[in-house]
Amino acid sequence: MYLIKIDGLGFIHSAWEDQEPRFCATLSVARSWPTLTEALRFGNNHLTSRLPIGWELWEETTDDLVPLIRPQPGKS
Repeated sequence: MYLIKIDGLGFIHSAWEDQEPRFCATLSVARSWPTLTEALRFGNNHLTSRLPIGWELWEETTDDLVPLIRPQPGKS
């Protein structure tokens, strides 16, 4: 599963709505995507043009949460 995190705000909440974005620190209520393509599509369509800060893509494995894409320092 793939999750999206916004630095300082948390993970995208499972109850996300474009009109009222929600974030969370707890993975149990975070939204997840089954494929990398779906997670990237959501990030590009709903976050990139709306947020002045970068978003991170994480993969949830059986043992850990692994960062796949993170903003470079000093860039957003």
